[in-house]
Amino acid sequence: MTVLPGLALENKLVEQNKVVVAVFAHLCRSVVAYKTTIMPIHSMPSIVEGGKLSMYDSVDEEVLRSYREYSLASLIFYAMKESSCSEQSQRMTAMDAATKNAGRLLVLL
Repeated sequence: MTVLPGLALENKLVEQNKVVVAVFAHLCRSVVAYKTTIMPIHSMPSIVEGGKLSMYDSVDEEVLRSYREYSLASLIFYAMKESSCSEQSQRMTAMDAATKNAGRLLVLL
């Protein structure tokens, strides 16, 4: 999986002037425990008022817009990657349980 699907989704959202407030991600905590997490998307005013970005770079409108677009694409990609890993982990756990059950059944037969 690459960042391209996240960038494509971010570009569609920006083109259509969609307001994104949060991204929901299904994060894997352990092999059998998962947690749905809400990752907030910061608005342009909150980024400007935060003030921490100006510590690292000169800040103008273009820099803030680029930072917000990159931040959104990164969060989308992170959520997609975590969801994919969680799904794979769930499949592996289910296959392990099925294998154990099949083994027990073969012993009984």
